[in-house]
Amino acid sequence: GFDHSSLCLRILSEKTPAANALTVRVLGRAHLEHGGRVHCSEISLRDLEELGAKASDIEGLVEILLNTVGVQLSVLLIERDSQVVKLSFRSRHGSGLDVAELATTLSPRGGGHARAAGAVLQASLEEAAQRVHGALKDCL
Repeated sequence: GFDHSSLCLRILSEKTPAANALTVRVLGRAHLEHGGRVHCSEISLRDLEELGAKASDIEGLVEILLNTVGVQLSVLLIERDSQVVKLSFRSRHGSGLDVAELATTLSPRGGGHARAAGAVLQASLEEAAQRVHGALKDCL
């Protein structure tokens, strides 16, 4: 018969070696801001190339940042091109933070849900980080 539990384990739990290496890199450069309420990190094109990581290897990383004691909002900046950065936001239930609103303030086409949202910026990774930090100051 069909082994449902094995399939679930493979889909939901197993990670590629590149995904594990990317997790280590993201956590290694992660930093807390705003009194430990915000956890931020980034992924560069170089990271993906060096590690042989794919877009699918990024899944779940912004949630890992959120699952830190005291953190109410996490943000992951992902460089897609030299002047294109994808932003992923998550907020903790009960935090009162609407990350869809935050995403919309950064980009007219940004949005999502109160607890999970994103946006794409036409900017370098450094410029995008500065814009995110400015928006965070305004919303916290």
